[in-house]
Amino acid sequence: MLEYALRYAALGWAVFPCRPNDKRPATLHGCLDATTDVDQIRAWWTEMPDLNIGLACGEISNITALDIDPRSNGHEFLAAAVDDNEPIDGVWESQTGGGGIHYLFTYGDEANVDLAPGVEIKSDGKYIVLPPSIHPNGNSYEWELSSSPIEDYENDQTDAALVAGDGANEESIFGPLRQPTTSAA
Repeated sequence: MLEYALRYAALGWAVFPCRPNDKRPATLHGCLDATTDVDQIRAWWTEMPDLNIGLACGEISNITALDIDPRSNGHEFLAAAVDDNEPIDGVWESQTGGGGIHYLFTYGDEANVDLAPGVEIKSDGKYIVLPPSIHPNGNSYEWELSSSPIEDYENDQTDAALVAGDGANEESIFGPLRQPTTSAA
């Protein structure tokens, strides 16, 4: 997990440890302890290598997350909200270990909002768990096959925002669809 936590920090994403096989923070202040400081990240994951990885949403990471929870029928809301059940393009997408979905957008001063049962916008003061963390049920969090910020970073594609025709100019009920911007660290 350390390697992944460091890669996320290199993207400018503030991370913090969550308990092993759990979504609960492993630090006293949770996402308020999130950092991109390499030494702190190394200390956390060297002490306990199997800690999960939390991402502090909002301005600190320049990320807003749309969290879809199937246990509360969030998938049904999303299907009804998006024409013909088309996927949301122009964002990073991860599958949660519990069967949900996280869509990551560039932060734009969004508020934390519960849009519907099972559909939540997470911004300042909220967090999500990142791949390859392990859900309490034993399943792993995974990036959608064509959507991995780490692979984008490693392939030096972080400066290649969206190209025409891939959703950059489309609109959804969540506003303009845009891929999170990252800075090469």
